[in-house]
Amino acid sequence: MDEYQDINPAQERLIQLLSRDPVQLCVVGDDDQSIYQWRGSDVSNILTFARRRKAATVRLETNRRSLPQIVSTANRFARSIPDRLPKAMRPTRAGAKVEVVPWSADTPEDEASRIADTIERLHELGYRYQDIAVLFRSVRTSARPLVDELEERGIPYSCGGRTGLFMQPEIGFFAQIHAWFVGEEWRDERYGEKHSVELDQIVDGLSRHFNGGKTIRGLKKYLEDWKTICLRGNRPVNLVRDFYRLLNFLNAHQIDVDSPPGSARFGAFARFSQLLADFEHVTRRGQPVEEGGKRKYRAGRDRGLSYYKRLYSYLMYYARDAYEDFEGEQASLLDAVDILTVHQAKGLEWPVVFIPALTDLRFPSFNAGKEQDWLLPEEVFPKKLRLRYEGGDTEERRLFYVAFTRARDTVYVSYFRRIKQEMKPSPYLEEVARPNGGIRSFARLPLPAAPEEMKEPEAPPLDVSFSELAGYEECAYRYRLSGSFGFQQQLAVELGYGRAIHHVLRHVAETVRRTGRLPTARQIEKMLDEEFYLPFADRPAFTRMLASARRLVDGYLDHYREELKRICETERPFQVHLQDGTISGRADVILDMEDGQPGRLAIVDYKTAKDSGQDDRFAFQIAIYAASARGEGLDVIAGYVHELQHGVREAVDVSAEAHERAVTRAASAIHDIRSGAFNPQPEVDKCLQCDYHLVCGYAAVRHGESEP
Repeated sequence: MDEYQDINPAQERLIQLLSRDPVQLCVVGDDDQSIYQWRGSDVSNILTFARRRKAATVRLETNRRSLPQIVSTANRFARSIPDRLPKAMRPTRAGAKVEVVPWSADTPEDEASRIADTIERLHELGYRYQDIAVLFRSVRTSARPLVDELEERGIPYSCGGRTGLFMQPEIGFFAQIHAWFVGEEWRDERYGEKHSVELDQIVDGLSRHFNGGKTIRGLKKYLEDWKTICLRGNRPVNLVRDFYRLLNFLNAHQIDVDSPPGSARFGAFARFSQLLADFEHVTRRGQPVEEGGKRKYRAGRDRGLSYYKRLYSYLMYYARDAYEDFEGEQASLLDAVDILTVHQAKGLEWPVVFIPALTDLRFPSFNAGKEQDWLLPEEVFPKKLRLRYEGGDTEERRLFYVAFTRARDTVYVSYFRRIKQEMKPSPYLEEVARPNGGIRSFARLPLPAAPEEMKEPEAPPLDVSFSELAGYEECAYRYRLSGSFGFQQQLAVELGYGRAIHHVLRHVAETVRRTGRLPTARQIEKMLDEEFYLPFADRPAFTRMLASARRLVDGYLDHYREELKRICETERPFQVHLQDGTISGRADVILDMEDGQPGRLAIVDYKTAKDSGQDDRFAFQIAIYAASARGEGLDVIAGYVHELQHGVREAVDVSAEAHERAVTRAASAIHDIRSGAFNPQPEVDKCLQCDYHLVCGYAAVRHGESEP
């Protein structure tokens, strides 16, 4: 059991049940790094483990991460933590000239400026931006001056913490547009003062970030027209589509996404599209209801002032504090300075770490150990347990120890002397500064030696679905926009139609397997009424597509009714493991008795409609599934693509040769994805059908970008 210091009482009880004699139990952990008491962890589990379980203890005290001065300072500080297991880390790396730097600045802005200066100098010295982290007790309350400074200088950064996304200034303006739509105020910080939202301020802000400060021609009218159209309420809202149109108007597609700042900005835009999609998927989702004893479909909300008021509330009171910034593309690590909370940094390390804002009110937190109001009565939630959740100095010391020990080569610890009134340094800062020359005021912070040549980290192995892989082959840059950056699809009323039909057919097949009998017409009708579901269709669209689904299912049963008795599996998951990652998918149906013999199988994949241009893709898919099945020891001798609209079934080559070709092709594609090969393949017809053409710098067409 790893990370045992973070185990909560329920998990400890589960461990006890799983580790009864004669099972042997080994736990690994560090009580000095127990920092999750606020979510229920109980450090006493590890403190008492050896005594309770009569266990031998092995101390792992060799530190291979940090330089000697960092290790010795951390050891000295750790001894101030009450009720800890005795231990002292031993460094293995040779010392350096600059390891622990305690310092102070006049104001938060001065501190941020000095950190940004030092980051620029470190970068010139040979450090990558990703080799540097800035850790805060709270990103929300302390990071803004630094974020503004890095933004001003064009230093790429990735801002973690639950408010990280809204630290990006453009995101704040995108949110304020929706506050302006409904005439509401905005609050930049969770506990900050509300302020009115003026259109001219939004235009100035967006012009500053997208046009170098020069007013974007036509932007004010664009936003006014957009507001008028949206609030008129005579057409369904499409938040993601409208956001992409705005980005296109702002020429966001011209951003250089191959540069670290451009990649970080584009990733933030994609994350905002995720925020909008999350809201749409909940608010516009329809549901079946009972009306007059009959089951009917009720569409979700999709238009008008009330819709935008709900969106404003979502942005203001939930999303702003719930969405983190873009972490970087999976295929290539984002070269950006990490701005994180200490809790997020646990388990990570960087050559250089800054821990700023170490005032006596921020670290330890002013709220640590304060008695809170609890909704549960004391007989259910006694005072002893409440104290663990409320924290205190002991928990804050462990948190500081974790922050300090994230550094490999150099750790800069600092505070600012005043905001509006004089500020005192954190007692933790004073403790680590004492043996390291005290807290000094530097004109320029000292730098460590140039970094040793470091091997570029490898991108992690990928886990992609077959549909994602096929999408990459069709247009690698579209895959980058959706799979790497995370731009969301625009919501369509037809979304889920194919899946709904597959779901009904699966129920038909499972009924036959369970009962051994073919379903009656009445049973089929009942399955359609109960199982066919389109989350975003309005009532007319739902009625139309339900009728279409009935025709497809009836057509299938007319021609392949007897085949239902041969189905041995539905929605069968498959995986192909390759050197650069794993491809996964689900085959709709596995048929037994393909040549009249048990165990001889055929794979069938349903398509609601298909065109000849997709024949190669479907053959590739079936061959991949056959390769995976054979890897599991299954005897697959046939494969079919079944087009439901016209009831046409076509055989697919699943021979050993086709199997090998498919695996080689898949391995090449997944290697290219992992290597970051995202070459665009623009074609007019293809781009017109692409959800992302308005934000794509390579699109062959930009349809509708002039409309709000």
